[in-house]
Amino acid sequence: MTRVLEILPVEDCFDKDLMREITCDEPIDEALIARFEKNGELEYFKDFPRPYFKFSYHHVCIVQGVLGNRTMRATLSRSASSSVLEDIVQLIEKGELHGRQAEEVLRVG
Repeated sequence: MTRVLEILPVEDCFDKDLMREITCDEPIDEALIARFEKNGELEYFKDFPRPYFKFSYHHVCIVQGVLGNRTMRATLSRSASSSVLEDIVQLIEKGELHGRQAEEVLRVG
């Protein structure tokens, strides 16, 4: 199973507080993309010369990447709770979440 090695702010981004680069120990494969599909909205363009995916997690985080790369980019909305990235890591590493409800991924107050 794929493991996340690091999550870093995207330094050249206008609002680096909301952008993260996720680096994995293995290249992104179709099994990982399928795990995303089960847990949110997925757009997957496998016929592109470099197959590209875009995953929306409860409309508070967008994860984008290219099949075969070891990195992907996460864009967080300002309404995302601090645990959203933890959820994304769980999906990448374990393929499942621990039954969290959509309301729990939004900040309260």
